[in-house]
Amino acid sequence: MRLYKGKGCKYCGFTGYKGRVAVAEILNVTSSIKRMVVRKKHSEAIREYAVNSEGFITMKQDGVAKVLAGQTTTEEIMRIV
Repeated sequence: MRLYKGKGCKYCGFTGYKGRVAVAEILNVTSSIKRMVVRKKHSEAIREYAVNSEGFITMKQDGVAKVLAGQTTTEEIMRIV
């Protein structure tokens, strides 16, 4: 496994980054999740259900996937997540 770290150059302003890549989490509100919201379940319970039962991908998981794909660095993900 190879992880990358940006060096920087005059084109990126010596940051090691050029351009932008979205790191996101999108919750698909299924009928089960909607029922949990209506019943005023705690947000952490909804999140846990979504991750375990609905295939929800957290922002952190999306960031790690982008690090492993070489699209960004661990340091950048730790900074934003």
